[in-house]
Amino acid sequence: MLNIHNEWDERYSQHDHIYGEQANAFIQDITQKLSIHGKTLGLAEGEGRNLLYLAALAQANGQAFEADLWDYSQVALDKAQGYAQQRGLSLNTRKQDLSQVNWPANQYDNVICVFGHFNPETQQKVLNGVRETLGNGGLFGGELYSTRQLEYKTGGPRAVEMLYDPIEFLSHFKHDHLIHFFVGDVERSEGKLHQGKSHVIQFAIRIQK
Repeated sequence: MLNIHNEWDERYSQHDHIYGEQANAFIQDITQKLSIHGKTLGLAEGEGRNLLYLAALAQANGQAFEADLWDYSQVALDKAQGYAQQRGLSLNTRKQDLSQVNWPANQYDNVICVFGHFNPETQQKVLNGVRETLGNGGLFGGELYSTRQLEYKTGGPRAVEMLYDPIEFLSHFKHDHLIHFFVGDVERSEGKLHQGKSHVIQFAIRIQK
């Protein structure tokens, strides 16, 4: 049986743009309201569709942008680097097991996480780590499947413990500023694996330290 690293390598080896070539719809949406630039980390970001979208947007607007991409799969990281080079964008990649991170304090201006799903222990570590690694006023943004997504069967893990409970998610950011927080139904068509009505948590949170 393949371990999780090899499963993801296998998945990314079989298809290009398995979650679509375009950035997640919410990421595109939020950039109409917020300017996202500076040092930015993409978590479980796969082939880099969201991070590269933000990098290209910042470049078009003449804004500084430093993109760091962390993911389990070396195949995905290599593909992301290739897509970045095709677009003339700079990208730093790291093969990273998110259950084993020593989170550097106040390192990033922004962190994005789109459909990054982990076991409960790693979820807690990641959410705490995100808050630690963002500087004061830093932005945490993204879209995740809620625990209700199990009923929809249109994408994401098929184990409820890998999904996110909105109240538990918010508990990590109770001292921070919620710019945007939404829980509910959306329609998604993002690659072969995310198709149809979905139950999501969308968030844009300013960290207050």
